[in-house]
Amino acid sequence: MGNPLGMRELEPTDKGDCSNRSEQRYITEKVKDVTDTLCQIVFPAIDLDRPDAGTRYVDTAFLDLQSYLGLTGTAANQGSRIFDEETTRDAGGPAGDTHLQYIKQLDAIEIASMANGAIGEMVWAAEQYYSIDRHADVAIDITYVAYYGDRDEFQMSPGAPPSKSYSWCYKMATISVVGEEVKFTLGMRPLRGYIPRSVLVEQLLDIASDHVSLGTVYADAEFDGIGVVKTLEEKRLSYLIRKSSDNRVDRFVAAMDHEVAVKQSHEMEKTSGGESVTVTPTLVGVPSTRKEDTTVTFVTNLQVSDGTKAARGRTRRVMGRYARRGELRTATSQSKIFWRGQHHGTRL
Repeated sequence: MGNPLGMRELEPTDKGDCSNRSEQRYITEKVKDVTDTLCQIVFPAIDLDRPDAGTRYVDTAFLDLQSYLGLTGTAANQGSRIFDEETTRDAGGPAGDTHLQYIKQLDAIEIASMANGAIGEMVWAAEQYYSIDRHADVAIDITYVAYYGDRDEFQMSPGAPPSKSYSWCYKMATISVVGEEVKFTLGMRPLRGYIPRSVLVEQLLDIASDHVSLGTVYADAEFDGIGVVKTLEEKRLSYLIRKSSDNRVDRFVAAMDHEVAVKQSHEMEKTSGGESVTVTPTLVGVPSTRKEDTTVTFVTNLQVSDGTKAARGRTRRVMGRYARRGELRTATSQSKIFWRGQHHGTRL
């Protein structure tokens, strides 16, 4: 189909007259070409702080292995053995213990800085051939990666949501471009303790703004808060946030006359440091696409109403854009790459 990155490997090719098997083989070959080209862009942004001389393996061997571990979900020792058998490198691949020696010396902030730097390099390469001439919709999310290793070495958040099967995890916030068949992470930030969601959102927006002009911001109920809404409105951004349940929201849902209902200027107020903060987003209730006879609620500053059947239909379609957040689940695997290493079967 071609690609805006302008890579020679991705020049449009007509394969309409070949079999499905030949087409898939061709795609597989091109995937490797694209991966190799992207590695040439991304890997220089990552520094493992290894000696310049006297080493058996170059940095890219470690980064190839780390990518392999992340994509296959294998432990460092097991994955390194398989990688050593599959790699075409003359010197093979580094052993698991050797690999971990360099990965473990990096702290969370270093990893985040390098990951964000690598993202910047990818965006820069894309911009040489393709200009994003419209606002990009983005989604903010919290990603959890289970941890089962030595807790004395653990430097990330011990808390995991009740819905998870583990109690210790790495936790990071990501901001990603979302849309139909679009999965691209713009930035990430590790979380190692409490940080106000409004501060976190502002940091992520600042990172993303370096790369794209922001359109609508999507976020789940973990970001349902007055501070977040205030931050987004101060930045004059459109937003759509999943609203968590409370007494006022429950009363709103119970009083709905139609499947779709809109309450303009839904007042949210809190007092912080003796100062009262009030925001008045629009509260919206629409049928769940996952659970029958269930209503989900959102707060937004998008233009919606429930005055007519046509208006309710449009409101439902606008709220349906929230489903695009699902696209970022795959995108966040880019941000997990360094946290996927495992040692003797236990996650780092």
